[in-house]
Amino acid sequence: MKDNLPIGIIIGFLCAIALLLVGGGLAYIYVKSQKEKVLTEQVQAETNVPADSIATSEQTSGGTEEVVAEATAADISAAESNDGHLFGLIKDEGGITNIRKGRGTSYPVASQVEDGMFIMFDPPVEGWCKVYDHYTDGTPPTAIGYVSADKIVVPAKTAEDKYIAVVRDEDGYTNIRRGPGTSHPVVGRVKDGSYILYSGSPVNDAWLKVYSQGGTLRGYMSSTRLVALESPEF
Repeated sequence: MKDNLPIGIIIGFLCAIALLLVGGGLAYIYVKSQKEKVLTEQVQAETNVPADSIATSEQTSGGTEEVVAEATAADISAAESNDGHLFGLIKDEGGITNIRKGRGTSYPVASQVEDGMFIMFDPPVEGWCKVYDHYTDGTPPTAIGYVSADKIVVPAKTAEDKYIAVVRDEDGYTNIRRGPGTSHPVVGRVKDGSYILYSGSPVNDAWLKVYSQGGTLRGYMSSTRLVALESPEF
């Protein structure tokens, strides 16, 4: 028994060291994970978007102007139209919208339009709007089919006229900032290729105000990341 005592003490000592090492390792992992969690929360708080995601053009907002109510073509009556035709935006849902040959999904698809693009339309009849090609050279509009009235957003009128631009950035997205400059915090991100409303004419100033489809100010974007389209005023 005496001969085995030193071995038992050694084994006990080694076990104690192993427990200390395991406990210390677990504590280090826990502390590190908490620090990473806090850092992630700080990043999200500063940018107002998830650190590992890029928002589409209508998923975030950070403007400082009063929020305006978004209206769709379904809210418009014939009395509000101008010579029967109006302009709106195809609701931005990250894809394409079908233009049907008649009023209803039972009709075949005549064409398609990208979400976010502007469209000329008539006030709704039975929940569907007749839509038209729009020509900037004065050519009379041509009817191309029908779109559900709920898919057409009508931006609210504000003091500044708004136009449409397409976002172009080789990084895959562009930041929207709270103010006109990189020193201001990021309040949103817009994917390359998205359509967005902006105010200012032409697109050559350093920073321009950008808006949600409903007409609410989202923030500011560098004009070098916007390519102006020949669009109507909103």
